[in-house]
Amino acid sequence: MFTKEFIEKQRDIIKNVSPLPWHACSCGKCGMISGEHDHIATAIRGDWGDDYPDIRRIGGSIEGKFETFMNQITYGHIPEETGNVNAQYIEQACNNYPEALDEIERLRGALKDIYLLPFGQNVRYADQIITSIQKKAEKALNEVTK
Repeated sequence: MFTKEFIEKQRDIIKNVSPLPWHACSCGKCGMISGEHDHIATAIRGDWGDDYPDIRRIGGSIEGKFETFMNQITYGHIPEETGNVNAQYIEQACNNYPEALDEIERLRGALKDIYLLPFGQNVRYADQIITSIQKKAEKALNEVTK
């Protein structure tokens, strides 16, 4: 739930990330996400899992030559197009998150005004009232989406 404390914590985190806006690469092939000066991440495409170095014999059995290579314990596969769309989603979600927090706070303030209007200027229990309303709304939404 987006409590006042949660929003404050998120704003502290945002202060310490690489500066926004972030951009997904427009080539549609690499899945890279970068900021103005930083490579932020690469959305996984293809097989994913734990990579580890391994050794294999090359050539005939008499020669006894070996080479190292990277092997993988594969846990899943993400189609290339899905990985590229994931990069675009991460870009949009991260760039719009600060404004979403602002909108949540604006709506919380509007709720305070609406629900406390009959009580005059007494906002002593505003946060408890809003939390109660949010819980009721979430419960109703869960029942509808079952």
